[in-house]
Amino acid sequence: WPEGESRMLTFVTYSGHNPFRLPDNMVDPQFDMREKDLPRRLADYIAMAHYTDSQLHILIDYLRSRRDFDNTLVVIVGDHEGLAGDRNDFVKASSLVSAGQYTPLLVLNSPACGGSRVESVAGQIDIYPTLSAMLGLSGYFWHGMGQSLLDPDRGAYAVSMMTGEEVGDSAALTSRMLDMIRSARRISDATIRSDYFKNQPLNGSD
Repeated sequence: WPEGESRMLTFVTYSGHNPFRLPDNMVDPQFDMREKDLPRRLADYIAMAHYTDSQLHILIDYLRSRRDFDNTLVVIVGDHEGLAGDRNDFVKASSLVSAGQYTPLLVLNSPACGGSRVESVAGQIDIYPTLSAMLGLSGYFWHGMGQSLLDPDRGAYAVSMMTGEEVGDSAALTSRMLDMIRSARRISDATIRSDYFKNQPLNGSD
């Protein structure tokens, strides 16, 4: 990393896919859920998630030890929820599992939001405008299709790119924004397939 320059690190989790089996020597003995009254696959899933968290802890501790950490934005985001077809059975078996399909978005060291926490619904398309706002990048011609989580007027609404399920409250959204959210997957796919950004300037006005 160039000395004195800001940087952003991104991590995509969750990579612990079915069947969520860690070798015995990698299971934390103080966090072994296999002895609990849980379905075995759910216990394995929790153990895998705990292992992932513990490894991120090691990495983040290292980053905090660096003198350039103050200039480093760390972004951790899930690629998709992990329980898939097992979710309904797990919801019935344990209060630990939510009925909805959600993924994590963690941002560390953002100068724009301090220690805030957002509990309302957001979508994958909201990540780009949120990070742009956190980094103070307002001069780019592409502002994304979603809404920044820092926007107090943001509508807490999202559409699952995997299932098409609509979640949240759309009352605060304009019809234009609602149409954009619902068509985001199709537009994103067309953008990638056409290599839309190839001949676009990196920054500039709308």
